[in-house]
Amino acid sequence: MQNTAAVSSSCLDTCPDGFYANDETLKCVACYTSCATCKGADSTECITCKPTLLYLEGSCLAACLNGYYANTTNNTCLLCHTNCKTCAGSAADNDCATCGNGLFLLRNTVGNGVVTRGRCENACPATGFYINLAGASCDACATGCESCSGTGATQCLTCYDNFYLNTVTSGCVV
Repeated sequence: MQNTAAVSSSCLDTCPDGFYANDETLKCVACYTSCATCKGADSTECITCKPTLLYLEGSCLAACLNGYYANTTNNTCLLCHTNCKTCAGSAADNDCATCGNGLFLLRNTVGNGVVTRGRCENACPATGFYINLAGASCDACATGCESCSGTGATQCLTCYDNFYLNTVTSGCVV
């Protein structure tokens, strides 16, 4: 049974927001609860959303699905870059939060070493990084390490020029 509304005792040219015109009953019928305006009663028939909800392909959501990011300017979910599993803020290839399809996240580094989102790559750079399989990311080796098995200062495998591998601590020293 559909939720019909007695909007007015007179005939209307168009139904008010929150209702759609049912062509069979010639009545204004309430939209799905998350829709501000709609073309039918189903959750996938929204045209616009109620405040704080995000529009995605006819539905209104509390948060965007994987592969989409929230555009807060017009409360819509937009596609991430194709390599991103999740992203935040844009469809740029360097704004991925996580990667899919066997790719590894190479994070961007900004001032003071703060790490942000990054790019999804087929492989990690040959030097200065190692593949973190648990995080599906390329993580930086410790200072001086050319190759490493982890981010710790005692996980160096080889060192850059002017550094020497301490075989006791597995760290690179000057």
